[in-house]
Amino acid sequence: MIFEGIFGTWECVAAFCCIGIMPLVLTLPTFSAEQFGTASLLHILYVSAITAFLFFSAFKLLKHFKDKDIIDISYFLGGNFLKHLIGLTLLLFLFFETFISLSEFTINVQNTLFHESPQEHIAILFTIAILISSFIGLKGIFRVSALIAPIIIISFIALFFSLSPSVDLTNFSPIFGNGIKTFFTTGTFHTACFECLALLFLLTPNVKSIKKVSTLTFGFITLLTTITYFLVFGLISYPSVTDNYAAIYEITKLISYGRFIQRVESIYILTWLLTTFIYLSTGVCCITNVAKKLFKISDSKRIIPSICISLLCASLMLSSYVELLTFRKFLATYITPIAIIIIPLLILIFANIKLKIKNKELS
Repeated sequence: MIFEGIFGTWECVAAFCCIGIMPLVLTLPTFSAEQFGTASLLHILYVSAITAFLFFSAFKLLKHFKDKDIIDISYFLGGNFLKHLIGLTLLLFLFFETFISLSEFTINVQNTLFHESPQEHIAILFTIAILISSFIGLKGIFRVSALIAPIIIISFIALFFSLSPSVDLTNFSPIFGNGIKTFFTTGTFHTACFECLALLFLLTPNVKSIKKVSTLTFGFITLLTTITYFLVFGLISYPSVTDNYAAIYEITKLISYGRFIQRVESIYILTWLLTTFIYLSTGVCCITNVAKKLFKISDSKRIIPSICISLLCASLMLSSYVELLTFRKFLATYITPIAIIIIPLLILIFANIKLKIKNKELS
């Protein structure tokens, strides 16, 4: 068990929703537009179906290992070698995801809110907030998420009803965008918007009902992603959307009700700040606890400051926004599907085969 305690169903679902929304409010719609063009909305529905099949197949295989996380299962399958190989791969993936997200966040905050403030100052202040929340622990972060998630979900639904009348349906044609080949081949494993579900492979022993949590999380993430893509691509025509790396922020500027309700984009900024805080705090907690288990560290809280400082320094190395987007796109397109779906699924398949062979030998 990587984490201590048992997490409630709504706590997990709420946290995963906050984590899953974070890529949506930043660059994910833009990356989708660059590759799939006008087919981005249809593509997200296609990817949702593929992801549902793969993830729920993996969670079905987990039923024989309810008291084990993915590192324990790796140890059962291949001993210490596979345990450390998977653990180190997981640590590297979490570290890269977290520091790239921190860098992307600070650059976008600088461009959107604090034009005159140095990036370093914004990054340091936010890192301090993450450091404090990491000492509270994952359970505390998840409880905060349980309060934040309803606000975020309601704001997305309100965004849909406010802007859907202005959507131009001609923006979704041609239906297969940049071609059927691109849509069905290179686009099959673009699953970055569902990366939060991969955390369940770490939290399996801590979750009361993995089936309920995975189903609810998948449903909410699919709903919010579909709303986002419908509005972004329905309001911003292709290829204009490829030049916009904060598309939701731009469409929230279109909302106004007379003289009394204007500047609704401030709600978006609040949503953005809260989800990023949950995302990065969860990332630091996961890095800390995986390192604790892998290297048998007695007191994990001692390494939290070192991890936060390392993430801060790494994030400041990517001062160029073009360089940052290149890293983010490469990670989302090629590394994330392997790390969150393919590797866990293969481990679970072979672990179940080994378990069946063992059971036959015993009987």
